[in-house]
Amino acid sequence: MVPIPASLDAEALASLGELVQQLQGEGRKRLVFDLSGCDHVSSEGLRFFLQVARRIETQKGAFALAAPSQQVLRLCELSGVARLVQVFPSLEQAVQAASVTDRLAALAARVLALLARGEAQA
Repeated sequence: MVPIPASLDAEALASLGELVQQLQGEGRKRLVFDLSGCDHVSSEGLRFFLQVARRIETQKGAFALAAPSQQVLRLCELSGVARLVQVFPSLEQAVQAASVTDRLAALAARVLALLARGEAQA
């Protein structure tokens, strides 16, 4: 879970970008941005959400936005971010959904490995 500051502007994005890079460098493939304390997201912030989601998706991970205010949710809807990124009304729901995505990905990898073994034996 990554807490987002009250205003996600260019200055806040610089430090948030560093934190996300650090977390991904540590191998984290599941990120939830906690928007419960965020009142404003700039257009750069919305673009950042999409960029992080795209990177996480290519790593077969999970990304979600959690607990946005009505204003931030409206921005996500108007900009199209809400159509491309999962947005949940609560942090608990977002974390649970990200965990399910991880378990489904792990299950899919096991099924593919079993299928590959079966084809190799045939």
